[in-house]
Amino acid sequence: MTTTTTASWVRRWPARGVRARRFVCFPPAGAGAGFYRDWAAALPADCELWAVQYPGREDRFGEPLVPDLQRLADQTAEVPGLLDGTPLWLFGHSMGALVAYEVARRLETSTTLQRLVVSGRIARRHHRPGVLHQLDDKAFAAEVLQLGGVPEALLADPDMRALILPIMRSDYQAVETYAALPHPPLCTPVLALSGTDDQHAPPPLMEHWADVTAGPFRLGVHPGGHFFLVPRLSEVVRDVLAPM
Repeated sequence: MTTTTTASWVRRWPARGVRARRFVCFPPAGAGAGFYRDWAAALPADCELWAVQYPGREDRFGEPLVPDLQRLADQTAEVPGLLDGTPLWLFGHSMGALVAYEVARRLETSTTLQRLVVSGRIARRHHRPGVLHQLDDKAFAAEVLQLGGVPEALLADPDMRALILPIMRSDYQAVETYAALPHPPLCTPVLALSGTDDQHAPPPLMEHWADVTAGPFRLGVHPGGHFFLVPRLSEVVRDVLAPM
């Protein structure tokens, strides 16, 4: 049984000034908390950064992977400290957008949740089951390369490939078997972010994240493909912080 503790489930970068809000960031498939390392310097001085560390990667390598998105959300929502009254902003990219959304559903009534930001993942109404996680290693590696985010040189190395593919396959399974349960819309403001050239989450489909909230909604579109947020971090942070 996995014990949820703050030390195991999040990597923390303290605010550089008086803390006024906490950003909790959820990595995309295959990634760990280190995906958001550069955000600590990019965020305003009053922001504390918590990057979620899913089991089975980075310093949690060797722990059992969790190929179930609802269970990932359950475990993350139990992290001690999320209910300490600090205003929360949740940000998730790709797979992380779905996890962030599910965590928002679990926390909204008991925390000071101020904003949910979903990036690079089509809206819930368009989600369909998938079977890519069942492909053989060669075909699955080709799919991973097509999405981007994993350098081709890493997958070409047999040892690295043996480390990376099980993590990616588990995360793909979590996404492809995800079933959103019916429930009332959130009240929290929702910002959806998309890359202009993202074939997996194009802006027209990202607009339908408006369905998940009765509160304010805004769509932000940035130049680039699926991982547009990496080279355009400063612009993305400005968009995230802009008024709804």
